Amino acid sequence: VYENNWGDGPRSTPIVEGEFVYALAAEGNLSCLRIQDGSIVWKKSMQEYGGKIPVWGYSESPFIYQEKIICTPGGKDGAIVALDKSTGEFLWQIPELTDTAHYSSIIVA
Repeated sequence: VYENNWGDGPRSTPIVEGEFVYALAAEGNLSCLRIQDGSIVWKKSMQEYGGKIPVWGYSESPFIYQEKIICTPGGKDGAIVALDKSTGEFLWQIPELTDTAHYSSIIVA
């Protein structure tokens, strides 16, 4: 069982894909865990990408598209970030969009 100090659970919806679950915690930690044993594969903080913890905590859900996990740290460095879903490696960030993080989850339109 994976234990944490997140408080009253995630405010976003975790994503299950294959043998992994991806979850964004209220304080901005995005984690990839193995479903079988709960071990952490990788973990990143939204603060690494310029995000600030909103008053209500991070509430939007990350989004998987192809080999990327896309999240919205918000902030001056760019509101949208893509990471490699297998490794957590930074791929790109959109610097033109500098809104803060909100409740809304990203979608492909």
